[in-house]
Amino acid sequence: MSNWLSHVKSTMKANPGKALKDVLKMAKSTYKKGTAAVSKAVKASAKSAKKTTRSLRKTLRVGGKKHKKSKTMKHRKH
Repeated sequence: MSNWLSHVKSTMKANPGKALKDVLKMAKSTYKKGTAAVSKAVKASAKSAKKTTRSLRKTLRVGGKKHKKSKTMKHRKH
């Protein structure tokens, strides 16, 4: 069982008769995540995902533009 679920269960036992919605709100305010390394890793992966998405959009946008032909090509005789 995860740490979050065990924390929710202990909060439910401490507050019998409360609705699950209220228990989850209470548990959210008192729950502390594991280590700082975990939250740093999550932030770093979210940041890199956002950066990848931006660069992908940029390349897709550039590839979709129409390029004008140069004037020298229009006047060329075949």
